Amino acid sequence: ETAAIGHGAARTDAQAPGAFRWPDDDDPQQRTLDLEAAGRSAAAWIACRVCEERVNSLIDIFRRASGELWARRQDWEDLAEHIGGSRGVCRMSDLAKLMRAQQLEVSVVADGSAELRRSPGSLTPYYVDRLISEKFHYKSFALQKACTDVFRDGLEEIATAVGQAFVAATERGASDIDMMISIGSAARKRCAHLPPCVNERRLRSQRDVVAGDKAGDVSPAAGDIADLAAE
Repeated sequence: ETAAIGHGAARTDAQAPGAFRWPDDDDPQQRTLDLEAAGRSAAAWIACRVCEERVNSLIDIFRRASGELWARRQDWEDLAEHIGGSRGVCRMSDLAKLMRAQQLEVSVVADGSAELRRSPGSLTPYYVDRLISEKFHYKSFALQKACTDVFRDGLEEIATAVGQAFVAATERGASDIDMMISIGSAARKRCAHLPPCVNERRLRSQRDVVAGDKAGDVSPAAGDIADLAAE
């Protein structure tokens, strides 16, 4: 694991004790431990939204793959591999294309938190299609890491939920539209129960405590919240 954001070069003397600072430059640059740590920290805050956006984009693929497995009487656990596994689901070029289409950018906040936020106006958010050390974009890295954290261990759970929704919809004679609604709903609900999403809720709850108790100085500093995100 790399050093957590909020320590060393990421914290400056010009800021109040415990203040947090993200990298000043969003442009791709040489990969460093600080940039990688920033990406890891941001990833922990956007896992749920990344999961939801990605499964939404896969609904039709889920439906067609489920139909093929149903016809062949194959196990639903094969669905995850059928759609390319976590590596295929989290391919950087596909994620970048999806986020640009949805106009969603990784937005970081001074308190150490982050979120996926709609780009202002008609601006297209910047993402790289390929991560390389010489031109490392920490927000693109955060996007892919959030995806990988969610789907590496959670894709089979999502696939099982999708399979069950497909069977239920098929047995009740659902239309294609109703089928896709059911599949999407089942996949998104499963996202919320995966460990990265549970951890994100914990982080946001901790952040709210920090904000609420700032005057009393009884809560962890913003840098410490970032350390939790980097765990």
